[in-house]
Amino acid sequence: MNNYELFHNSLKTNYFAWQKFLDAWLGRNYLREVLFGYGGSVVRKKTSGTNQLIKQMMYFADPRRNLAQDKPNPHIWVSVYKFRADNGLRPDYSSAIIDKMLFDFDADVAEDVPTIHELRQPYNDAMSVQYSGATALLSGRKGFQAHYPINATEKELEAVPLRDRHIRIDALYGFQAVDEQVHGDYARVCRLPFSVHPVSQLQAVIVRKGESLESVYERAKQFQPPGWGEWEENEGSK
Repeated sequence: MNNYELFHNSLKTNYFAWQKFLDAWLGRNYLREVLFGYGGSVVRKKTSGTNQLIKQMMYFADPRRNLAQDKPNPHIWVSVYKFRADNGLRPDYSSAIIDKMLFDFDADVAEDVPTIHELRQPYNDAMSVQYSGATALLSGRKGFQAHYPINATEKELEAVPLRDRHIRIDALYGFQAVDEQVHGDYARVCRLPFSVHPVSQLQAVIVRKGESLESVYERAKQFQPPGWGEWEENEGSK
């Protein structure tokens, strides 16, 4: 089996590992949006809990089903933020609960990956809002994501909006390859950690502190079930 098939198979054989990770990463009760990207088309679904999300992935990411329907296996993206409400068809993006920032590195990130882990160090902005350690993961063929938890009240977010916070940190660390379209986007989605890119067959693995790009890519070639412990260790204390 290729990596994508191993990923889909693990949703059954490693169900409890997926459940533990998704409960911890997404929360037990949440409203999010999950997207299945089939080349030029995207299927959008609301999802409100781990069990529902796993069932959606087992159905839409089933290689046999997709082959029978002459479809490619889909990319799997999940909304970065939880939402308090929906408008019927989709979540109400204005109701997003802002508990992190996402940095997306689309280009050659050789210069940026070592710097991503500097975000693990606590940092206070002008509003004295505490940021805790970032977690970086391989998100595609060459791209990376950095998930950067924040602890800010609604009043603090009004004073320094999300986009401004992104820009400040870009300037602080001098990122070279960051995608600025992500900044301040409440509807933004990210690749599901530990899922597999259907074209490159690389797994969305977590970048370990001090790890070389060569090591990241080598690990990404060998599918492994999700491990919340590794995510938690790399995320740092909140």
